[in-house]
Amino acid sequence: AGSQPDGPYYDLYGLGIGSINGWLGHTGERPGYQSLVMYDPANDWNIVITLNSGFPGGHLPTELFLEISPLIIPEPG
Repeated sequence: AGSQPDGPYYDLYGLGIGSINGWLGHTGERPGYQSLVMYDPANDWNIVITLNSGFPGGHLPTELFLEISPLIIPEPG
């Protein structure tokens, strides 16, 4: 698992859908933008992150997702 030098970070990928820690979705870049859309099928939740590009480092929406997704805890019952 992890990022490829020339591609996005996914644990698994197929048919245009990637998996990161059990969440399903896709990351991408367009001129001026970076984005991530992920869905948690276990809890029926979505996370969407879209940012202007130009930040130093890698794909910032993916890095933010990896930071916040473990903090999301379902409410009991």
